Amino acid sequence: MDTKKPNRPSREVIAELARAACRNARAYLDDADVLADAGRDVRAFALTVMGAEEFGKAFWAQRILEDDSEAAWDSLQAALGGRGVHQHRLATLLALEHMVAEQNPADPTSGMLGLFGANDIFSLRNLALYVELQEEEVWSPQAMVSLENVGILRRALAKSIIINSIIIEGSLPTHADHTDPSP
Repeated sequence: MDTKKPNRPSREVIAELARAACRNARAYLDDADVLADAGRDVRAFALTVMGAEEFGKAFWAQRILEDDSEAAWDSLQAALGGRGVHQHRLATLLALEHMVAEQNPADPTSGMLGLFGANDIFSLRNLALYVELQEEEVWSPQAMVSLENVGILRRALAKSIIINSIIIEGSLPTHADHTDPSP
């Protein structure tokens, strides 16, 4: 039986994946702000959750640059595709937010995201995007407007995405980091 590791992308490609995912996550937030400014808070929330999912890709890609273990590669693969991928990406951001909340309990938004699990946020995202049948009731994105906390939750997610994506992007190697130091 062949136990050879599959070909893996270079560190430069992994760094570019993390960089692109960070930027795409923040671009989703920019689009969400446009929708929120137009009074479309529910759709803005859905785009913010999509930004959180993109952040999950960035986190696991950056992790590979620090830890080239099989477990890290498995987590990156889980973030990039497969069953439960959305929840895996969301759980990444929620776990980071939980750690921040423990370190900074005085911040009023710290811990807000700890009230929700990845499956909860993913379900809310789907309700914000699609018409669904929940038991004997039809749910539509317009019905979510009655959920007062969707705007608060959106802002808490956005804050975490912005802070964490800037941290990750700042930690990534640049092309200059890989140049040959010899004369």
